[in-house]
Amino acid sequence: MKGLTRAFDTSLEGIVIADMKEEGESLIYCNEAFLKLTGYSKEEVIGYNCRFLQGNDRDQAALVTLRSMLREKKPCKVVLRNYKKNGELFYNNLSLSPLLDGQGKIEYYIGIQLDVTDIFLLHDKVRETKRENEALLGEVHHRVKNNLAVMAGMLDLEITQQDTISALEKSRIRLQSMAMIHEALYDENGLHKIRFDKFIEKFISEIDLIQNKQNLKLQYRLELEKVTLNVNQAIPLSVILAELLNNVYKHAYPDKEYGDVTVRLKMDDDMRVTLDVKDFGVGFSPDELNGNFDTMGFLMVSQLTSQLKGNFEIIDCQTSNGSVVKVTFKQMAISGSSQAKRILVETM
Repeated sequence: MKGLTRAFDTSLEGIVIADMKEEGESLIYCNEAFLKLTGYSKEEVIGYNCRFLQGNDRDQAALVTLRSMLREKKPCKVVLRNYKKNGELFYNNLSLSPLLDGQGKIEYYIGIQLDVTDIFLLHDKVRETKRENEALLGEVHHRVKNNLAVMAGMLDLEITQQDTISALEKSRIRLQSMAMIHEALYDENGLHKIRFDKFIEKFISEIDLIQNKQNLKLQYRLELEKVTLNVNQAIPLSVILAELLNNVYKHAYPDKEYGDVTVRLKMDDDMRVTLDVKDFGVGFSPDELNGNFDTMGFLMVSQLTSQLKGNFEIIDCQTSNGSVVKVTFKQMAISGSSQAKRILVETM
Protein backbone atom coordinates (compact mmCIF):
# COMPACT_ATOMS: atom_id res chain seq x y z
CA MET A 1 0.00 0.00 0.00
CA LYS A 2 2.88 2.39 0.76
CA GLY A 3 4.30 2.00 -2.74
CA LEU A 4 0.87 2.69 -4.16
CA THR A 5 0.37 5.83 -2.11
CA ARG A 6 3.79 7.14 -3.12
CA ALA A 7 2.66 6.97 -6.75
CA PHE A 8 -0.57 8.77 -5.81
CA ASP A 9 1.29 11.58 -4.02
CA THR A 10 2.34 13.15 -7.32
CA SER A 11 -0.97 12.73 -9.14
CA LEU A 12 -2.73 15.84 -10.43
CA GLU A 13 -6.13 14.32 -9.61
CA GLY A 14 -7.41 14.19 -6.07
CA ILE A 15 -7.07 10.66 -4.70
CA VAL A 16 -8.36 9.12 -1.46
CA ILE A 17 -8.32 5.59 -0.03
CA ALA A 18 -11.10 4.37 2.28
CA ASP A 19 -10.60 1.40 4.62
CA MET A 20 -13.72 -0.70 4.15
CA LYS A 21 -12.75 -2.98 7.08
CA GLU A 22 -13.11 -0.11 9.54
CA GLU A 23 -16.46 0.89 10.98
CA GLY A 24 -17.58 4.02 9.20
CA GLU A 25 -15.38 3.24 6.20
CA SER A 26 -13.11 6.15 7.03
CA LEU A 27 -10.34 7.57 4.89
CA ILE A 28 -6.81 6.42 5.59
CA TYR A 29 -5.10 8.36 2.79
CA CYS A 30 -5.50 11.51 0.70
CA ASN A 31 -3.02 13.24 -1.59
CA GLU A 32 -2.15 16.92 -1.86
CA ALA A 33 -4.28 17.37 -4.98
CA PHE A 34 -7.36 16.31 -2.99
CA LEU A 35 -6.55 18.78 -0.22
CA LYS A 36 -6.05 21.54 -2.75
CA LEU A 37 -9.32 20.66 -4.48
CA THR A 38 -11.46 20.63 -1.33
CA GLY A 39 -9.69 23.19 0.87
CA TYR A 40 -9.49 20.83 3.85
CA SER A 41 -6.37 19.94 5.81
CA LYS A 42 -5.15 16.34 6.17
CA GLU A 43 -6.20 16.35 9.84
CA GLU A 44 -9.76 17.22 8.80
CA VAL A 45 -9.89 14.37 6.28
CA ILE A 46 -8.07 11.32 7.64
CA GLY A 47 -10.32 9.21 9.89
CA TYR A 48 -13.57 10.58 8.40
CA ASN A 49 -15.98 9.19 5.84
CA CYS A 50 -15.87 10.98 2.51
CA ARG A 51 -19.56 11.83 2.87
CA PHE A 52 -18.55 15.11 4.50
CA LEU A 53 -18.05 16.49 1.00
CA GLN A 54 -21.80 16.17 0.36
CA GLY A 55 -22.78 18.48 3.18
CA ASN A 56 -26.57 18.46 3.47
CA ASP A 57 -27.02 17.80 -0.23
CA ARG A 58 -27.90 14.11 0.12
CA ASP A 59 -30.80 13.94 -2.35
CA GLN A 60 -28.76 13.11 -5.45
CA ALA A 61 -29.55 10.42 -8.00
CA ALA A 62 -25.83 9.71 -8.39
CA LEU A 63 -25.66 8.67 -4.72
CA VAL A 64 -28.21 5.91 -5.36
CA THR A 65 -25.99 4.57 -8.13
CA LEU A 66 -22.92 4.89 -5.93
CA ARG A 67 -24.44 2.91 -3.02
CA SER A 68 -25.69 0.21 -5.39
CA MET A 69 -22.20 -0.29 -6.86
CA LEU A 70 -20.67 -0.39 -3.39
CA ARG A 71 -23.07 -3.17 -2.34
CA GLU A 72 -22.24 -5.13 -5.48
CA LYS A 73 -18.49 -4.57 -4.97
CA LYS A 74 -18.18 -3.06 -8.43
CA PRO A 75 -16.19 -0.08 -9.70
CA CYS A 76 -18.24 2.92 -10.72
CA LYS A 77 -18.01 6.47 -12.00
CA VAL A 78 -20.49 9.18 -10.96
CA VAL A 79 -20.69 12.95 -10.86
CA LEU A 80 -21.61 14.33 -7.44
CA ARG A 81 -22.43 17.77 -6.16
CA ASN A 82 -19.75 18.24 -3.53
CA TYR A 83 -18.78 21.20 -1.39
CA LYS A 84 -15.42 22.63 -0.46
CA LYS A 85 -14.52 23.67 3.07
CA ASN A 86 -15.60 27.26 2.32
CA GLY A 87 -19.03 26.02 1.15
CA GLU A 88 -18.34 26.48 -2.56
CA LEU A 89 -20.12 23.98 -4.80
CA PHE A 90 -18.10 21.90 -7.22
CA TYR A 91 -19.08 19.03 -9.48
CA ASN A 92 -16.96 16.01 -8.65
CA ASN A 93 -16.35 13.36 -11.29
CA LEU A 94 -15.68 10.50 -8.87
CA SER A 95 -14.20 7.17 -9.99
CA LEU A 96 -14.30 4.39 -7.37
CA SER A 97 -12.35 1.14 -7.65
CA PRO A 98 -12.47 -1.69 -5.06
CA LEU A 99 -9.39 -3.57 -3.84
CA LEU A 100 -10.32 -7.14 -2.78
CA ASP A 101 -8.51 -9.55 -0.46
CA GLY A 102 -7.86 -13.24 -1.20
CA GLN A 103 -11.38 -14.21 -0.10
CA GLY A 104 -13.03 -11.68 -2.42
CA LYS A 105 -13.90 -9.24 0.32
CA ILE A 106 -13.39 -5.52 -0.21
CA GLU A 107 -10.47 -4.21 1.81
CA TYR A 108 -10.17 -0.71 0.35
CA TYR A 109 -11.81 1.63 -2.09
CA ILE A 110 -9.69 4.03 -4.13
CA GLY A 111 -11.45 7.19 -5.13
CA ILE A 112 -10.18 9.53 -7.85
CA GLN A 113 -11.71 13.00 -7.84
CA LEU A 114 -11.82 15.36 -10.83
CA ASP A 115 -13.35 18.84 -10.69
CA VAL A 116 -15.66 19.16 -13.72
CA THR A 117 -17.51 22.28 -12.54
CA ASP A 118 -16.54 24.34 -15.60
CA ILE A 119 -17.99 21.70 -17.91
CA PHE A 120 -21.28 21.63 -16.01
CA LEU A 121 -21.55 25.40 -15.93
CA LEU A 122 -20.90 25.54 -19.67
CA HIS A 123 -23.52 22.86 -20.23
CA ASP A 124 -26.05 24.82 -18.15
CA LYS A 125 -25.26 27.99 -20.10
CA VAL A 126 -25.65 26.22 -23.45
CA ARG A 127 -28.93 24.67 -22.33
CA GLU A 128 -30.23 28.02 -21.09
CA THR A 129 -29.19 29.75 -24.31
CA LYS A 130 -30.87 27.02 -26.35
CA ARG A 131 -34.16 27.44 -24.47
CA GLU A 132 -33.94 31.20 -24.82
CA ASN A 133 -33.19 31.04 -28.53
CA GLU A 134 -36.01 28.60 -29.18
CA ALA A 135 -38.47 30.98 -27.51
CA LEU A 136 -37.05 34.04 -29.25
CA LEU A 137 -37.02 32.38 -32.66
CA GLY A 138 -40.74 31.87 -32.20
CA GLU A 139 -41.08 35.61 -31.67
CA VAL A 140 -39.05 36.55 -34.75
CA HIS A 141 -41.93 35.50 -36.99
CA HIS A 142 -44.30 37.78 -35.07
CA ARG A 143 -41.85 40.67 -35.11
CA VAL A 144 -41.35 40.51 -38.85
CA LYS A 145 -45.08 40.18 -39.50
CA ASN A 146 -45.95 43.05 -37.15
CA ASN A 147 -43.24 45.33 -38.51
CA LEU A 148 -44.34 44.78 -42.10
CA ALA A 149 -47.92 45.54 -41.10
CA VAL A 150 -46.73 48.74 -39.43
CA MET A 151 -44.82 49.78 -42.55
CA ALA A 152 -47.88 49.16 -44.71
CA GLY A 153 -49.95 51.33 -42.37
CA MET A 154 -47.36 54.13 -42.42
CA LEU A 155 -47.20 54.04 -46.21
CA ASP A 156 -51.00 54.16 -46.59
CA LEU A 157 -51.25 57.18 -44.32
CA GLU A 158 -48.40 59.11 -45.89
CA ILE A 159 -49.51 58.54 -49.48
CA THR A 160 -52.74 60.38 -48.62
CA GLN A 161 -50.75 63.36 -47.28
CA GLN A 162 -47.78 63.71 -49.66
CA ASP A 163 -46.49 62.55 -53.01
CA THR A 164 -45.84 58.87 -53.56
CA ILE A 165 -42.11 59.23 -54.24
CA SER A 166 -41.48 61.02 -50.92
CA ALA A 167 -43.52 58.43 -49.03
CA LEU A 168 -41.58 55.59 -50.65
CA GLU A 169 -38.25 57.23 -49.79
CA LYS A 170 -39.22 57.47 -46.13
CA SER A 171 -40.49 53.89 -46.10
CA ARG A 172 -37.23 52.69 -47.61
CA ILE A 173 -35.23 54.22 -44.76
CA ARG A 174 -37.62 52.86 -42.11
CA LEU A 175 -37.46 49.39 -43.61
CA GLN A 176 -33.67 49.64 -43.69
CA SER A 177 -33.57 50.43 -39.96
CA MET A 178 -35.86 47.52 -39.08
CA ALA A 179 -34.01 45.10 -41.35
CA MET A 180 -30.69 46.05 -39.76
CA ILE A 181 -32.07 45.43 -36.27
CA HIS A 182 -33.15 41.93 -37.28
CA GLU A 183 -29.77 41.36 -38.92
CA ALA A 184 -28.02 42.50 -35.73
CA LEU A 185 -29.90 39.87 -33.72
CA TYR A 186 -27.69 37.19 -35.23
CA ASP A 187 -24.47 39.10 -34.64
CA GLU A 188 -24.97 39.54 -30.90
CA ASN A 189 -24.76 37.15 -27.95
CA GLY A 190 -28.28 35.80 -28.03
CA LEU A 191 -31.29 36.82 -30.08
CA HIS A 192 -32.78 39.64 -28.04
CA LYS A 193 -30.03 42.10 -27.06
CA ILE A 194 -28.42 44.58 -29.44
CA ARG A 195 -25.48 46.96 -29.06
CA PHE A 196 -27.31 50.07 -30.24
CA ASP A 197 -24.16 52.18 -30.54
CA LYS A 198 -22.81 49.69 -33.10
CA PHE A 199 -26.17 49.70 -34.86
CA ILE A 200 -26.06 53.52 -35.17
CA GLU A 201 -22.60 53.42 -36.75
CA LYS A 202 -23.71 50.87 -39.32
CA PHE A 203 -27.06 52.56 -39.95
CA ILE A 204 -25.40 55.94 -40.56
CA SER A 205 -23.24 54.33 -43.24
CA GLU A 206 -26.29 52.79 -44.90
CA ILE A 207 -28.45 55.93 -44.82
CA ASP A 208 -25.51 58.01 -46.04
CA LEU A 209 -25.31 55.85 -49.16
CA ILE A 210 -29.01 56.44 -49.81
CA GLN A 211 -28.89 60.19 -49.21
CA ASN A 212 -25.64 60.65 -51.11
CA LYS A 213 -27.61 60.11 -54.30
CA GLN A 214 -29.62 63.25 -53.59
CA ASN A 215 -28.65 66.94 -53.63
CA LEU A 216 -27.67 67.38 -49.97
CA LYS A 217 -24.61 65.73 -48.42
CA LEU A 218 -24.73 65.36 -44.64
CA GLN A 219 -21.58 65.21 -42.51
CA TYR A 220 -22.13 63.05 -39.42
CA ARG A 221 -20.42 63.37 -36.06
CA LEU A 222 -21.05 60.44 -33.71
CA GLU A 223 -20.68 60.60 -29.92
CA LEU A 224 -21.74 57.13 -28.85
CA GLU A 225 -21.43 55.35 -25.53
CA LYS A 226 -21.83 51.59 -25.18
CA VAL A 227 -25.58 50.95 -24.82
CA THR A 228 -27.23 47.52 -25.02
CA LEU A 229 -30.97 47.35 -25.68
CA ASN A 230 -33.45 44.52 -25.95
CA VAL A 231 -35.00 44.11 -29.37
CA ASN A 232 -38.38 45.51 -28.33
CA GLN A 233 -36.72 48.82 -27.47
CA ALA A 234 -34.19 48.75 -30.30
CA ILE A 235 -36.82 48.49 -33.05
CA PRO A 236 -38.85 51.60 -32.13
CA LEU A 237 -35.66 53.55 -31.37
CA SER A 238 -34.25 52.61 -34.77
CA VAL A 239 -37.37 53.98 -36.48
CA ILE A 240 -37.16 57.14 -34.33
CA LEU A 241 -33.55 57.62 -35.43
CA ALA A 242 -34.53 57.09 -39.06
CA GLU A 243 -37.28 59.71 -38.77
CA LEU A 244 -35.03 62.28 -37.10
CA LEU A 245 -32.25 61.89 -39.65
CA ASN A 246 -34.72 62.03 -42.51
CA ASN A 247 -36.20 65.23 -41.05
CA VAL A 248 -32.73 66.81 -40.94
CA TYR A 249 -32.10 65.78 -44.52
CA LYS A 250 -35.45 67.04 -45.78
CA HIS A 251 -35.90 70.26 -43.82
CA ALA A 252 -32.82 71.48 -41.89
CA TYR A 253 -30.71 72.68 -44.83
CA PRO A 254 -32.94 73.98 -47.63
CA ASP A 255 -31.08 74.98 -50.79
CA LYS A 256 -27.70 73.89 -49.39
CA GLU A 257 -25.23 71.30 -50.62
CA TYR A 258 -23.76 70.36 -47.22
CA GLY A 259 -25.02 70.08 -43.66
CA ASP A 260 -23.75 68.84 -40.29
CA VAL A 261 -25.46 66.37 -37.94
CA THR A 262 -24.36 65.23 -34.48
CA VAL A 263 -25.81 62.00 -33.09
CA ARG A 264 -25.29 61.30 -29.38
CA LEU A 265 -26.14 58.16 -27.43
CA LYS A 266 -25.50 57.71 -23.72
CA MET A 267 -26.80 55.95 -20.63
CA ASP A 268 -26.51 57.25 -17.06
CA ASP A 269 -26.11 55.36 -13.78
CA ASP A 270 -29.90 55.11 -13.42
CA MET A 271 -30.09 53.21 -16.74
CA ARG A 272 -31.68 56.21 -18.48
CA VAL A 273 -30.86 56.14 -22.19
CA THR A 274 -30.62 59.40 -24.14
CA LEU A 275 -30.55 59.68 -27.92
CA ASP A 276 -30.29 63.14 -29.41
CA VAL A 277 -29.86 64.38 -32.96
CA LYS A 278 -28.48 67.89 -33.40
CA ASP A 279 -28.40 69.89 -36.62
CA PHE A 280 -27.14 73.38 -37.41
CA GLY A 281 -29.81 74.33 -39.89
CA VAL A 282 -32.90 76.54 -39.95
CA GLY A 283 -34.43 75.05 -36.81
CA PHE A 284 -38.11 74.45 -35.98
CA SER A 285 -41.13 76.69 -35.99
CA PRO A 286 -42.53 78.04 -32.67
CA ASP A 287 -45.47 75.65 -32.94
CA GLU A 288 -43.19 72.64 -33.37
CA LEU A 289 -41.05 73.75 -30.42
CA ASN A 290 -44.26 73.76 -28.37
CA GLY A 291 -45.09 70.21 -29.44
CA ASN A 292 -47.64 71.03 -32.14
CA PHE A 293 -46.67 68.73 -35.00
CA ASP A 294 -48.41 68.56 -38.36
CA THR A 295 -46.21 65.94 -40.03
CA MET A 296 -46.54 62.16 -39.83
CA GLY A 297 -42.84 61.83 -39.02
CA PHE A 298 -42.98 63.69 -35.72
CA LEU A 299 -46.36 62.22 -34.81
CA MET A 300 -44.68 58.85 -35.27
CA VAL A 301 -41.66 59.84 -33.15
CA SER A 302 -43.99 61.02 -30.40
CA GLN A 303 -45.98 57.77 -30.52
CA LEU A 304 -42.91 55.54 -30.54
CA THR A 305 -41.38 57.47 -27.63
CA SER A 306 -44.59 56.85 -25.67
CA GLN A 307 -44.20 53.15 -26.45
CA LEU A 308 -40.73 53.34 -24.87
CA LYS A 309 -42.35 55.06 -21.86
CA GLY A 310 -39.94 57.91 -22.48
CA ASN A 311 -39.81 61.63 -23.17
CA PHE A 312 -39.40 63.43 -26.47
CA GLU A 313 -38.44 67.10 -26.72
CA ILE A 314 -37.16 69.66 -29.22
CA ILE A 315 -34.59 72.14 -27.95
CA ASP A 316 -33.91 75.35 -29.85
CA CYS A 317 -30.20 76.18 -29.97
CA GLN A 318 -30.30 79.88 -29.13
CA THR A 319 -26.51 80.31 -29.08
CA SER A 320 -26.11 78.71 -32.51
CA ASN A 321 -28.18 77.76 -35.48
CA GLY A 322 -30.23 74.60 -35.52
CA SER A 323 -31.89 72.51 -32.86
CA VAL A 324 -31.63 69.28 -30.89
CA VAL A 325 -34.28 66.55 -30.81
CA LYS A 326 -33.84 64.46 -27.66
CA VAL A 327 -35.42 61.13 -26.72
CA THR A 328 -34.93 59.68 -23.22
CA PHE A 329 -36.24 56.42 -21.73
CA LYS A 330 -35.37 53.76 -19.18
CA GLN A 331 -33.43 50.74 -20.36
CA MET A 332 -35.33 47.51 -19.82
CA ALA A 333 -33.38 44.55 -18.50
CA ILE A 334 -35.77 41.92 -19.90
CA SER A 335 -36.78 41.23 -23.47
CA GLY A 336 -40.50 40.96 -22.89
CA SER A 337 -42.96 39.71 -25.48
CA SER A 338 -42.83 41.05 -28.97
CA GLN A 339 -46.57 40.70 -29.15
CA ALA A 340 -47.05 42.86 -26.08
CA LYS A 341 -44.79 45.61 -27.38
CA ARG A 342 -45.81 45.99 -31.00
CA ILE A 343 -44.99 49.24 -32.72
CA LEU A 344 -48.31 50.99 -33.07
CA VAL A 345 -48.96 54.01 -35.24
CA GLU A 346 -51.99 56.02 -34.23
CA THR A 347 -53.66 58.63 -36.35
CA MET A 348 -54.64 61.88 -34.72
